[in-house]
Amino acid sequence: MRLRSIAAKIILAQTALLAVALAVSAAAALAFMNRYLQDSARVSVRDTARMVDNIIGRDTRQAALFSRLIAEDYQVKVALAGVRRGKPYDEQSLRSHLSAELSSLSADFLSLATADGVVFVHEDRVSVERADRAVLDSEPLFLSPAFQECEATQRQAVGVEPVYPRTMAVVAMSPVMGEDGRLLGFVRLGYRLDQRFVSEVRNITDTHVAVRRRGVFIAATLPALQGVAPAPESLRRDYFTHESPIRNGSRDAAELVTASPRAPVRAVMRKTGLVVLCVGFSVFALSVLGGARMARVLVRPLGRLMHGVRRLESGDLDTSIPPAGDDEIGRLSQSFNTMTESLRARDEEIRSSRDQLIESGKLAAVGELAAGVAHEIGNPLAAISGYIQLLNQMSGDGKTVHYLKEMEKEVGFIDAIIRELLDFSRPSRTEDQRVSLNGIVEEALRMLSFHKAMRGVRVSSEPDSLNPEVMGSRKELLQAVLNLALNAAQAVNSDGEVRLRVSSGSGDIPEGRAAIFISDTGPGVPPEQVGKIFDPFYTTRRGGTGLGLSITFRIVQRHGGEITVLQQGGPGAVFRILLPLADSPAGD
Repeated sequence: MRLRSIAAKIILAQTALLAVALAVSAAAALAFMNRYLQDSARVSVRDTARMVDNIIGRDTRQAALFSRLIAEDYQVKVALAGVRRGKPYDEQSLRSHLSAELSSLSADFLSLATADGVVFVHEDRVSVERADRAVLDSEPLFLSPAFQECEATQRQAVGVEPVYPRTMAVVAMSPVMGEDGRLLGFVRLGYRLDQRFVSEVRNITDTHVAVRRRGVFIAATLPALQGVAPAPESLRRDYFTHESPIRNGSRDAAELVTASPRAPVRAVMRKTGLVVLCVGFSVFALSVLGGARMARVLVRPLGRLMHGVRRLESGDLDTSIPPAGDDEIGRLSQSFNTMTESLRARDEEIRSSRDQLIESGKLAAVGELAAGVAHEIGNPLAAISGYIQLLNQMSGDGKTVHYLKEMEKEVGFIDAIIRELLDFSRPSRTEDQRVSLNGIVEEALRMLSFHKAMRGVRVSSEPDSLNPEVMGSRKELLQAVLNLALNAAQAVNSDGEVRLRVSSGSGDIPEGRAAIFISDTGPGVPPEQVGKIFDPFYTTRRGGTGLGLSITFRIVQRHGGEITVLQQGGPGAVFRILLPLADSPAGD
């Protein structure tokens, strides 16, 4: 497969995905916007309908209160009493009084009617034509449901009903009673649901309002609806509408229609679609250009990577790829370089392991030979040591005694090397038993207290309250702890501290294991020496044999444990002996 075909596939795939994503996003955005605008318009018309309903309720309560107040007015009662007895009354004064009351109450009209239900004086907030005034000043109220209820019960009645001229109003009718308790007449007060009312609501809510009775719009902010019966289909096509009844008690007196035009929604949708189209086209063009650039960026390092793979296949382990950034391709290049380095290191390790295997074979043969030689040297060396001690007792010359002590010291050093060589070549085999690590540390401390290497060294211990036990040889484990403690004492040079600690069941100890920590305040173990200190005959201390840590390592291994250096490079060193507990599956 050619690399440029990969670039073409990347561009094609990105273009297809981007086109689908843009189409889906645009459709979702337009659908969401359309739904949001429509829902907002519908909520607006419903809220306007609720507001109008609240206004009608407020006007009903005010009309009831104000009509009762006017029914108790003294001047109104005097005028009605005079009309009832056929006496003349001051019409101009009465009209002025009613006009003042009407202005203070903010009602639309106020009428006084005689006991037989005929209006004899009417005042209105708006100017009334002469013909209409003539009708209003003598209007019979017997068709008014509120009047019928008030006349029948002699109590106040309220409602929403048609009033002259051809409109609806919130009406309150209250009886006017004389001092003798006889009916003098009626007070009618009302708030019209007329063109002025719907226009005021339209100005407040920015929503069209119409009042419809028996299929005919008697008031509407839409001029095309006034007087129309029924509503044209264009109303539902061009507006979001909401219809709700205007109740008069348990009956529907009229219908309230609220409407919000669809044109602004359509205009916003057109603008939104145009913006989405422009943005989508711009994003699409930029993405195609960016995809082409990205394809080239991807293909170029891939080509270098393939070239490196071919060189690696040919056996060139020294090949490497230049860094290609911090992205996935760059990390892939780094991984390739790491892999080649690992292959080179593994190749070197294999060669080193082969050499070590040869050396191990030689070392095993040398170990067997050393064991035989040590056995043969041990007996005559013991005789030489005995003769030196006899000569030391017999000689009185101070110079001779000095030489004999030096010879005895060197013979002791040779004997120590022979014993360690024998321990390394043929480690003793003892029967395993349950051994307390706290006891091992206590015994080691007791033995160390008499050792000359511990002079001036502060030694402390911290036993484990759980008293962990392991299965193994008490003698060998004691020897391992002593070896490490003596090494630590020699590292601090008679001016430091050696600490032994037993731990189990804590967060830094694996489950089913116990540990002995031997730490010191010496210079520590250099990192480059950590991998060598357990090798046989390796030592950095003058006069050392290099077998103490090797013997310790073999003892710990035989007990199924491990020994590690936790702190490297100083100050101080920490050696950890990790052993399986006697009651754990690993210690069985």
